[in-house]
Amino acid sequence: MSEKTVMIVDDAKLMRLMLKQIVESGGYKVVADLENGEELLQQYPEHRPDLVLLDVIMPKMNGIEALEKVLQIDPGANVIMVSSAGKESNINKSRELGAKNFIIKPFDQTKVLDIMKLVVGS
Repeated sequence: MSEKTVMIVDDAKLMRLMLKQIVESGGYKVVADLENGEELLQQYPEHRPDLVLLDVIMPKMNGIEALEKVLQIDPGANVIMVSSAGKESNINKSRELGAKNFIIKPFDQTKVLDIMKLVVGS
């Protein structure tokens, strides 16, 4: 079985680094680590990852807009939203649009990997 591929999208470099370490510790392969929704839309078609970890609050294009656009490119995309602002409205909007799950910062390694396994398996 081949490694599952993951794209990480977060405007905070430290958050991307932390997520990358967690993702790789779970045996997943990070194919891209991006700063904003625009970069995601440019690179998604090339990588078509098994999973996208997408921050909600970002400059240029927020995660909710990016989620909507990724799902237009690939209706079957697996996207987990990531946010420090666990606002009920963001969670509900993301789920309505098609996000598979939601991770709240600060990250708990076990919880992140459990949610990823639920969405894409290991």
